[in-house]
Amino acid sequence: MKDKSIQSLKLIYWAIFVGMVVFTIVAVALAPRFAGVAALELHQVETLKSVIIILALAGIPSGFIFHNRKVRRIPADMNWAGKMKLYRNSFIFKIALLESLALLSLIGFLLSVNKSFLYITLLLLVAYLLNVPTNEKIALELDPLEPMNELEKEEE
Repeated sequence: MKDKSIQSLKLIYWAIFVGMVVFTIVAVALAPRFAGVAALELHQVETLKSVIIILALAGIPSGFIFHNRKVRRIPADMNWAGKMKLYRNSFIFKIALLESLALLSLIGFLLSVNKSFLYITLLLLVAYLLNVPTNEKIALELDPLEPMNELEKEEE
């Protein structure tokens, strides 16, 4: 049961990541063709860039903080399936926040062909990659005292 729920979370994570990478590649390839469609003026591009930077600077830490608070509030006596359900919901919210910010940045890139938007997207992809769900990370987040318990068992 544990492995199946973690595997499904990993599958969701990597599917979203691959989708973002594919969209980034498509955006880079098609940006010169779409840039003339919106015809944004320089001050509009700078305003859009400022808004996306502020959203990214606020969104990245807020996603991490939200997830950490939600995970800390999971009752320790809850069964694994219940813990995993709450964890999965919180984790998906965090990665969806990073994904939406990256997509917004890519839309800014498509509209303006300003490379700053592409750099913001790459920063968000790196932040996304810092959240790869591994068995060890999930177990540690759901039961932070487990490694301590294992150390005590080894000492005995």
